Amino acid sequence: MNNVVTIRITMPQSDWEALRNAEPYGGICNYAYTEDRYDWFKTTSVEIAGSAFPSGGFHSFESVAIGKKSYCGSFSTSKPSLKLNFSKYVSSNEKAIEGLVGTQYITLNNCVQDPSYIRQPLGYFLFKQAGLPYSRCNFAKVYVNGTDYGVYLNIEPIKKRHIQNNFNDNDEGNLYEIEEGEDFTQSIIDADRISCESMSKYSNMKDLELATTEISDNGLSGMAKVIDINQFLRFFAMEVLLKHWDGYTNKLNNAYIYNDVVAVKTPSVNDVKFKFIPWGVDRILQKTEKFQLYDASVLGKLVLEDANSLAKLKMEIRNYSNTIFDRGNYNNVLNPYIDQMQNILISLGLTELTSQIEGVREQLKLVKSGGFQLIGEFSAALV
Repeated sequence: MNNVVTIRITMPQSDWEALRNAEPYGGICNYAYTEDRYDWFKTTSVEIAGSAFPSGGFHSFESVAIGKKSYCGSFSTSKPSLKLNFSKYVSSNEKAIEGLVGTQYITLNNCVQDPSYIRQPLGYFLFKQAGLPYSRCNFAKVYVNGTDYGVYLNIEPIKKRHIQNNFNDNDEGNLYEIEEGEDFTQSIIDADRISCESMSKYSNMKDLELATTEISDNGLSGMAKVIDINQFLRFFAMEVLLKHWDGYTNKLNNAYIYNDVVAVKTPSVNDVKFKFIPWGVDRILQKTEKFQLYDASVLGKLVLEDANSLAKLKMEIRNYSNTIFDRGNYNNVLNPYIDQMQNILISLGLTELTSQIEGVREQLKLVKSGGFQLIGEFSAALV
């Protein structure tokens, strides 16, 4: 997090204006639209330097693909979120950029939905502490054709390197993105709503179809065959503790699922073990939201309706409340991490964020007591 990246993008100004002002194909917030939402453009060059890494001044890459990423709540024409694909047009860029920063993709979020700028890096850091998949983050200064577009959050995209880092180097399974309204239901599968980000050579979605059928036909026992339930319970616990109302368990949104096996063409239940990956955590820890056990998802309902599974979920909530969200971890780890981010943001000229960041701190202090309220026990809030 202490490494600030500077990214200088040069491209035809007319292309930049077209990108910046574009609205997504299918319309803003139309999650039923499954095709590409924006056009790709080609930069003249992208230059990257870091305050700590990569070292050696600016590193330049020609003909990098650039696209708009803003879609629904983060949609913007003045400061669009961006995605960069370094090898889409020049294959030789792939090895060079992966050797430099570890991935051929860069995702730059505009933080429109999080005026504190810290919710996403804090959220992923908390998922990491919970032993769950997470994305690495740092801040970036972005310039386009010499114009300063301000501070962005550089978030590790959920691509090959992310999967390797979080799943013991296994990048031979299949990855799927969950967006608003998508779940393990036959109607969603039939509508081809869930996009496959295949890590393997098989993109026929047979593993997801099998998982959906097992859950539909057999409920919790079917879920146990195709979902890593213990991992899902930890993920569920963190979503409710962080009040991630825009995530999978409440909004059927902002998550990925990864089949953490070696994919086969025609899978059996032994070839399916889905795990959850958090994404889009820019609206966690909001004062306007309350702590609650979300019951909107197929998997969440199965857990909440089964006494044994509900008891296990509450055990995970209690465990995290007493460890990650305990006073000692807040004072020794979490609060210093927030201090570090705030100091970086101040150094980048964002000096007006104090009240926003303090709001996040206050919400973080309430998580322990909120967790114990969820499980019907009592604990004083951190003060």
